Amino acid sequence: MSGKGAMGQFWLLPLLVLLAMFIFYLEGRGKLRLLYHILLLSLHLSITIMLIYGGNSSNSSATFAAWGIQISFTLLSLPFIFFSILAISLVVQEARGFIDFPQCGWNKINLKKIGFAALLLPVAFLLFRLGQNFNLTVKLAIVTTIIQWILLTEGLGRPDNKT
Repeated sequence: MSGKGAMGQFWLLPLLVLLAMFIFYLEGRGKLRLLYHILLLSLHLSITIMLIYGGNSSNSSATFAAWGIQISFTLLSLPFIFFSILAISLVVQEARGFIDFPQCGWNKINLKKIGFAALLLPVAFLLFRLGQNFNLTVKLAIVTTIIQWILLTEGLGRPDNKT
């Protein structure tokens, strides 16, 4: 991925974040469960297929420069294949009635968890700006971002009964 301005890497990440948040929101809603399944499988399969294609078409590799790790796309695709198979399996099991997920109303979200996630955003941004290479500040920023995603997932996808 590459590009300048509104091309390539600059718009792809925000688009994927918005898509993931929309999928989290749909996860607990019953009437559009089919749309949730389609989006979930589309996201998993498209990323997995792109990694498999990239691994087979050339000697492509992913580099995690801060950790000094370079890994081939073929090897990197293995966990994506596993999670795609798991997603397909769970969708099939739910469609057959073996798994029953609790459903909530469209207007129910956990504002407290989403609020905490929003409060962590400037903290994570500041830590990323202050950090260099892969020092403790960057590690704290990564942990903060992971906590944000957990809070967003819980706040959008599984709201409390009280809200």
